[in-house]
Amino acid sequence: MRRRGPALLATQVTAERAVHMADGTARWSQVGDWIIGRSEAVVEVLSPPAFAALYEPIEPGLEIPQSAFRRIEATLGLGTTRSAAELLDAIDRVARLQIGDVRIDFTPGQLAEMQHRATKRGYTLAQEVGQVIDRIKEELFYGQRMSSTTSI
Repeated sequence: MRRRGPALLATQVTAERAVHMADGTARWSQVGDWIIGRSEAVVEVLSPPAFAALYEPIEPGLEIPQSAFRRIEATLGLGTTRSAAELLDAIDRVARLQIGDVRIDFTPGQLAEMQHRATKRGYTLAQEVGQVIDRIKEELFYGQRMSSTTSI
């Protein structure tokens, strides 16, 4: 859980100096230390290892409300939103077709088009993909027999 409001700001010290803390005390900072605070109120001064252990920088980006996480997990499976890596892995599993070691990647637009075609034909996406695989099998196996018998 995180508190609503502005995020903490971290600034790396480029020259040794005294830092005035929010509680009125002063701390000496060294080059490479991190000053943590909001606006003018300094909360902590940390060495690089302590900073790396306690804080994780937040990159500007998409903020997802809890209701969206529930929908994502309902689609991709429980626990898929625990970390960015798990979410990416789950998306990867959904957005690909793999036959043996051959992986076929689809863009979201291609998946939407396949879904549209399947719906238009009265099939599920799985049935539509199954028909594509059947055409590949027929081309690979039955088409090959026909060409070998005609060349004899």
